[in-house]
Amino acid sequence: MPAAAALYLNDTDIDFSLHFKDLKEEGLCCGHPEVLRAQLGDERVRFDVLHGKAMADHVAGFAKYIETLDEDAGRKTAAIALLDDVAIVLRLVTDAEWSEEMWQATGMAADTLDGLLFAFDSIIMPSGVVLAGPLRKQHESIRDVADDDILED
Repeated sequence: MPAAAALYLNDTDIDFSLHFKDLKEEGLCCGHPEVLRAQLGDERVRFDVLHGKAMADHVAGFAKYIETLDEDAGRKTAAIALLDDVAIVLRLVTDAEWSEEMWQATGMAADTLDGLLFAFDSIIMPSGVVLAGPLRKQHESIRDVADDDILED
């Protein structure tokens, strides 16, 4: 199954070249690229850059998804509250499956961009703490376990 992830960022004034290897930006809308192509580990991937109405619609849908998670109300409320300040979403698009190198590069980008990471149906804080989703039931933090353990789950 192809790797799936999204990064939820609060800042719109970002030099993505500082965070992604071999970056190429494509298209321009409202002062932002529409597509980022970058190297994640051994894979060349694309990120769709969502802003404006597309971003707002995506975040609203994500908030509805969070409501369906098997989590207590406090965790769901906290996760949804974090979406209030999201200004831009990077949606990973690739045919490649997760590899350890790709996972590490994605996590590092989330950390350095101080953004929420959505992967493996779970919401992961920039610190690596799993806020909600199936990964939380298995690992409190993605940094507490080997990458191989997460990729195999």
